[in-house]
Amino acid sequence: MVVKVIYGCPCSGKSTYVSEHAEQNDIIFDYDAILCAITTRNKHLTERHIAHYVILQFRRSIINWAKKIKEAETFWFQCRWITDSIKEILQDMETEEIFISATKDECLERLAQDNSRPDKEAWESIINEWFDKFGKEENSDFENKRRNPHMNKFWNWVKNEDTGESELYLDGAISSETWYGDEITPAMFKSELKKHTGNITVWINSPGGDVFAASQIYTMLRSHKGKITVKIDGLAASAASVVAMAGDETLISPTGMMMIHNPSTVAMGNKADMEKAISLLEEVKETILNAYEDKTHLSRTRLSHLMDEETWFNAKKAKQLGFVDGILFSERKLPFEEEELEEDEPEKEEESEKEENKLPSMAYSPSRTMGSFLQKVSADTTTGTPVAQLEKRLELLKY
Repeated sequence: MVVKVIYGCPCSGKSTYVSEHAEQNDIIFDYDAILCAITTRNKHLTERHIAHYVILQFRRSIINWAKKIKEAETFWFQCRWITDSIKEILQDMETEEIFISATKDECLERLAQDNSRPDKEAWESIINEWFDKFGKEENSDFENKRRNPHMNKFWNWVKNEDTGESELYLDGAISSETWYGDEITPAMFKSELKKHTGNITVWINSPGGDVFAASQIYTMLRSHKGKITVKIDGLAASAASVVAMAGDETLISPTGMMMIHNPSTVAMGNKADMEKAISLLEEVKETILNAYEDKTHLSRTRLSHLMDEETWFNAKKAKQLGFVDGILFSERKLPFEEEELEEDEPEKEEESEKEENKLPSMAYSPSRTMGSFLQKVSADTTTGTPVAQLEKRLELLKY
């Protein structure tokens, strides 16, 4: 089977080209068509990592399935850019690359006439961003138009001017490749990490993402020779919580939160395929438990239950359970406070401990909250007179 990879901007005419050249038995994978099917206008802009994850898993499944089909001679693969992950999947197949060239005005004109994309504003934004990232010179060669993909990274390195040490900021969804397909991968992260020696502070504010990418980042940070200090300044949820476990010291903001839950995936096929997917998820959960157990020293059974419940921790609960080693700013003192402390240090330390113990420590679980609510509204009452009995008494009073 020959794989013809058709790539270019959304609405550039990729589908038209394929429909004009594909044979009846050919297999067609259309990235944008699937995106239309699984997203809404709002999700195009606010939940890209979710849609991207679904498409990524489906793409891998359909390519593996296409390899088994003997009747088809051509597999038409439509995408926005040929990534390293696509090349890896197709490495044992004969491929032909075809770039569909179109100007931004042509793409926007096709969008206006395309009734399959009712969310015009969202797609117009995607087209504009595509040209902003890959170049605005419409008549130049595509390779010359493509801009530096580093601008799409979910991480960023900053040098602390006071300490001279490197700080790493992980913001947004953790992915194995970006929404637009330009290669922002753990391999790129690894090459950049090698350039930073000594101690590193990692700031995390992420809803999670690809667990395998998070696993690679976790391993790279654990293998780093300098001290790794993780600081959760917003949210460390799902796969991002795995990265947080890589810290030699992990701290969280008083307003920060953590969330852990069971891994999820998208699967298609028969019963055997579903069973394999379940088995894979169980193994992935075990790998995540390894990271949590090593950091918290909690039992795997307790950690597993917390993951089953999709548990959210505030800062103090995360510290109590051992997911973090401390809370940011909790020991910070102003100069005049330090002077007063010297005069009456034992008393002030005792008061500080009492105040800290008053802070609420909470772990929120949606399923437990719903269960508690249902138990309250469905509980049997032990006081009062049943309605049926009251009705019978009223009937007797009539006579």
